Parts: sequence; C-alpha cells; structure tokens
Amino acid sequence: MKASVAVSLVLCGTLLILAPFVHNIVVAAMITVAMVKGGHASIRADLPHFEALVVACVIAGAAMILFGVIGGFRGLGSKSARD
Repeated sequence: MKASVAVSLVLCGTLLILAPFVHNIVVAAMITVAMVKGGHASIRADLPHFEALVVACVIAGAAMILFGVIGGFRGLGSKSARD
C-alpha cells in the first residue's frame, strides 16, 4: 500500500471517530446560544439510535486506522511504498 493511502486512511478514521463528539459540542453550543439570546433553536434532540451510531463510527474509524497502519507497515519494504 502506498504511504499516501495509509496516511489518508489514518486521517479519515480519526475524523470519523471524532465526528459524533464534534456533533455533540456543536449542538450544545447552539442550545447555549439560544438560551442566552432567548430565541428559538430548531434542534432535533431525539436522534434515533444515537448511541448505536456513535459505536458504529468508532468501530469503523478504528478499523480504518488499523488497516492504514497495517498497510503502511507492510508497504515499507516493497517498491510501491517508494512511488
């Protein structure tokens, strides 16, 4: 596996793991701003199976990181890593 593909897998896996947590931070900030301003916030708070989505994102992201690391180490000795 090329080094650029391995790095891309690791970066995308990291972003996938962080996505649900960034979502929670953004929603909390929107709620806080709406409460301070006294306005209306159109936020759907009852996402169905949100915990399952978080687990799926973490598992898929960890798998991407694992494949990227394993592919990066396997490609170190081959000629394709130098391309």
